[in-house]
Amino acid sequence: FLAITAFFSLFGVYHFIKDNSNNYLLSIIIYFSFSYYLFIFSGLRQALALSITLYSIRYIKNKNLWKFILLNVVAFCFHKSAIVFFPAYFIRDFKIKDKHIPILIGMLATLFIARFKILSYFMTFFYDTYSSLENANGGFTLLFIYIIILAFATMFKKKLTDGHENHNVVLFVPHNAYC
Repeated sequence: FLAITAFFSLFGVYHFIKDNSNNYLLSIIIYFSFSYYLFIFSGLRQALALSITLYSIRYIKNKNLWKFILLNVVAFCFHKSAIVFFPAYFIRDFKIKDKHIPILIGMLATLFIARFKILSYFMTFFYDTYSSLENANGGFTLLFIYIIILAFATMFKKKLTDGHENHNVVLFVPHNAYC
């Protein structure tokens, strides 16, 4: 059972790395080194949903809306948190410019401050049996730190890449960053 589910959980991750990483071996090493692989054995439903969601990114690139929707509906059936990825198809052509970064950081700071109220509101729709949000703090904090790092990397990308624009970075979101 674990071997079969691990295969399906790793299928989307493998294709995501293969399609998006310039340094395939380094991405695989990072995936295994930071315990992302071990997560699939403890958060099986979420790992399957994440794998399907990552696999659906190819249909964003190919602009195939129906396959993207189909895969994300399947991912949603495994874990309801996959619903947050649906808008990704519609914002695929949005380019973050330097003037947008302060606005995005302000929006993220507001979301970070109001995260418990927002989470409790949405949990009433999806997870009415859960009454505690104590475990959500670590994931949101780490996700917020990753977003700040990404914002600063975007602001200083010319200095970081020496002006070369074809440097691709594949970022992995840790398993506890999801609701």
